Amino acid sequence: MEASKSEKLYANFSFYIILVTAASVLYSLVTKFRSKQFRTPFVTIDDEGVSIAPTRRSFRWQDIEACATQPDKSRRILRLCLRPQAALRPAKGYVDVAFHMAQNPDLSLDRALRACASHLRARNPNPVRPFVDNSPTNALTRQLGPRFMWGFAAVAAAVCGGALGTLERPLVEEPPMAVDERPAKTVLMLGNSRITVNDLLKTIRDMADSAHSPIRWDLHMHTWASATLKQHWNYQGDRDAIDKGYDYVILQPESGAFGDDDSAADTMTYGRYLLGAAKQAGSQAVVLSGPPRGTQAFSGDAQTREWAAFTYGKRIDEGTRRLAQSAQADMIDLEGAFEEAKAAAPQVDLSDGGTNPSHAGTYLMALVIYRHLSHDDLAKVTWRPYDLDPATAEIFKRIAMRRGAPDEVSPAPATPPGTRPL
Repeated sequence: MEASKSEKLYANFSFYIILVTAASVLYSLVTKFRSKQFRTPFVTIDDEGVSIAPTRRSFRWQDIEACATQPDKSRRILRLCLRPQAALRPAKGYVDVAFHMAQNPDLSLDRALRACASHLRARNPNPVRPFVDNSPTNALTRQLGPRFMWGFAAVAAAVCGGALGTLERPLVEEPPMAVDERPAKTVLMLGNSRITVNDLLKTIRDMADSAHSPIRWDLHMHTWASATLKQHWNYQGDRDAIDKGYDYVILQPESGAFGDDDSAADTMTYGRYLLGAAKQAGSQAVVLSGPPRGTQAFSGDAQTREWAAFTYGKRIDEGTRRLAQSAQADMIDLEGAFEEAKAAAPQVDLSDGGTNPSHAGTYLMALVIYRHLSHDDLAKVTWRPYDLDPATAEIFKRIAMRRGAPDEVSPAPATPPGTRPL
């Protein structure tokens, strides 16, 4: 008897399922025995140098002259500039490590760059400026084809319950550290992307460690993009985190928190709820004023944008002060610190082009927050971003000493340079 149409379809479907499953098993075996990615980190950065697992190449620090990255986020490449004795061939004195396949490309690339820059800075006190090259390199072009092919095989394997798990590996493995027996203070930060970008928490920890802080700062963060204080309050996970009790709970309202009457009302209402819950759990409640939006977030000519950014920052600062006073909480004056830094170092861009801070902006934020939490002398802080010069870092430290001093929040300058008074 001739098979029915449904039976033929089922037979064909079963054949393809078996075929794809077999391909996934084969892929898993090849991955396991060729690159051993299920056990080996993609990049290992330690006191010896940099090891890249897929290529099985290792470069000692004495063979690396500089490190750099692409400012274009779509490329996510760490470039290691090699000394002549370590060059791969006469025409290529560098090696590119692509991070676009990472589970968290931006964070992993930033950590790798910081680790490399820290090791190199110990040998060369002059930080390396970012590498800029808008044309794809031949090495990168050769890498993309096989990576996309293997990526397609991995997706097929995941659909059939195959070997996608073999790609889940730590991207950057840092060297093991000794057990830190310093007394700890715990901090929980609730906010959005403005405290997430550039790894603010690690920046604060790096500052504290470089200053030989007697306190181990255990920093935790609950954030997501454009999160409002209302959303944090309505999310049970954030309220549960507050109820655990920390030494400090810090709120960072969104950039538009006091932009209109409805947003201002929600920020005041749910900000008081969150700060009150923190105090009830035994935490010291703190709210951040700012950081302000950059001039790029506004339209018009240069003077109009400068004036709009200044007046908007004043509105945010005034609203945050009202919230802190009504909830009897502390306030960290980031808005005032940014205004003072813009006047003292106008050549430094504190914004990434809108609402989020640049590396320099995150560094200033970390200085002010660390000063407020630790009461420490920031002259002892030696860590700074790879792309910030020492003179500017010293200016920022002096500003943060004043702006971050607990219970000594001074007003921001009345008007920015080149603008009309209020």
